[in-house]
Amino acid sequence: MASNFTSTSNDEEENHYVNIDSMVFKESVVYDTPTPRPPQILAVAAIDFGTTFSGMAYSFVADYKRSPLQIEAKVWQSTRGSGVMSHKTPTCLLLRSDQTFEAFGYEAEDQYAELAEENAHYGYRYFKNFKMILHTEENLTRDTKIKDEQGNALPAMLVFTECIKYLRDEMMKTLKTKGDLVRANEIRWVLTMPAIWGDSAKQLMREAAEEVGIERRQLVIALEPEAASIYAKEKLAQRIIKKDGTALLAPYAPGTKYMLIDLGGGTVDITVREVLENRNLKEVHQATGGAWGGMEVNAQFLGFISKLVGENVLSELRLHYKADYLELERSIEMKKRNVEGDKYGRLMIPLPCSLMEVYEKLNNGAKLGNRLTFETEYAGKVDISRGHLRINKEIAASFFRPVVDSIVNHLRDLLQLPEASDLEDIILVGGFADSSIIKTTLTEIFNTKRLVIPENAGLAVLKGAVLYGHNPDVVKERIAKYSYGTRSYRYFMEDFDPPEKRHVIDGETYCGDCFGKIAEVGTSYLLGDGQDIELSPVSGDLTKMAVDIYKSTEPDPVYVTDNGCSYLGKITVNMPDRSQGKERTAKVRITFGDTELICEGIDEATGKRTREVLDTLSRT
Repeated sequence: MASNFTSTSNDEEENHYVNIDSMVFKESVVYDTPTPRPPQILAVAAIDFGTTFSGMAYSFVADYKRSPLQIEAKVWQSTRGSGVMSHKTPTCLLLRSDQTFEAFGYEAEDQYAELAEENAHYGYRYFKNFKMILHTEENLTRDTKIKDEQGNALPAMLVFTECIKYLRDEMMKTLKTKGDLVRANEIRWVLTMPAIWGDSAKQLMREAAEEVGIERRQLVIALEPEAASIYAKEKLAQRIIKKDGTALLAPYAPGTKYMLIDLGGGTVDITVREVLENRNLKEVHQATGGAWGGMEVNAQFLGFISKLVGENVLSELRLHYKADYLELERSIEMKKRNVEGDKYGRLMIPLPCSLMEVYEKLNNGAKLGNRLTFETEYAGKVDISRGHLRINKEIAASFFRPVVDSIVNHLRDLLQLPEASDLEDIILVGGFADSSIIKTTLTEIFNTKRLVIPENAGLAVLKGAVLYGHNPDVVKERIAKYSYGTRSYRYFMEDFDPPEKRHVIDGETYCGDCFGKIAEVGTSYLLGDGQDIELSPVSGDLTKMAVDIYKSTEPDPVYVTDNGCSYLGKITVNMPDRSQGKERTAKVRITFGDTELICEGIDEATGKRTREVLDTLSRT
């Protein structure tokens, strides 16, 4: 018997021990590709599914070959208030009471506000800022639910599926306006996700996309900071001094390292990249970040206004004057990008007339202006003039402090690492990159680096995702976020292993719950590097075998029960031909170095190869 083997899951057919052996394979070994791409791709379409705003862009293969940055992004428009036009639309979904689709984006916001004004919104399901659940929910499953604005819960899978379906359909409509040149099976779709997301979140988004008809082989996952770094590599230039002393601007040369900070609505993703030969990219340090996005600043603004007028007043506005509350949120979103204010240093935020009316109704006719002038601690720093709330810019700047402090402290730690010692450029992208406070603070604190903000920084992820779709192999090397391993058994070591891990199997004494490492956190893997796990059944009637995969934040965990170690998912390999009994072998191939773990099952008796799903959404 082999000295190392893994136990299977609890399914009845799989409740057997399975012999295990493994070997490392490198990119230079040629294997059949486990997920063949469509035979002909004529266009790439990217969906940047953001926490607060989403967008879509595309380019045709022929145009990409001539001019890679010839990328078109859809323009969205609100029909209410100021009639905002932008390349992003709010990530908002409105469903009817029967859970069927009603609207997305600006239309969802506007329609729900209109329904609320007529007191007809009850029964509708309105979802906003819901994407963060994929980051904050530790035990994400297919049954995970999201609450709408009225507190009703629906499956997260349904919500994300409806959003992706709408965005896909809109993209198809847009492409048809170009002459109906491209068919659905000739498009490579790219879906963006934060690099700090876990494997379960990626799987949920992929399954949602497949649910609406995007085939697995047509879909690639792009990590948001990685996509932005690809765009930056193409868009930006560096100053080079020639031997004769003259200067010129040239694209980033091989060997150039740069840090990219993707400042989104919900999260901040930070990555360090190096340009390789042939202008491919290498990940120098694994992506890091946190929930330090622009949403937190918006919440600080609204919290301050609530403190001024009273939570009961703001709640009344939110419940019964939704259109006005929506305009207040949109005003804050615009104002937070530049808090320099007027010539007197005051930031002016338009207040809805209904807010003043609600305040007077709930405060026996008292005037809000009088309260701000005489009754609060902010006298002289806050007042109302011509329907605008005027805030001293120092107060407005304080709303950014929690987020900015988190970003600065994290950057300080990263820049002390050896991998980041010789980088020169810090590139800011994402919608939050337009914030003057972010730009000024980072420029002052990290003054030995060059702070760069590309044109259309808010579209860097979206356009970079299109570029990635045209060339998914552009990133040649990535760093593992975790150590990965199987739940394995080995011979028991009397002086080392705890008694509760002791198991006797066929007369032999084994240690259970061992972490059989197949990848190590912080290790750099080339695209295509990975691990083969060979399996053989201990029962001749076994028709499928499963391998439990665990992850750990430590480089060398001993047991799957160690601190920092957790269950990730299960890979099941079908072996329907039982004619060779226990002499059969199968192989699970896990490939690292991509944006996702790629898994393939091989029945060595028949040579049949199948794409296997690492199921991270089932808890058993």
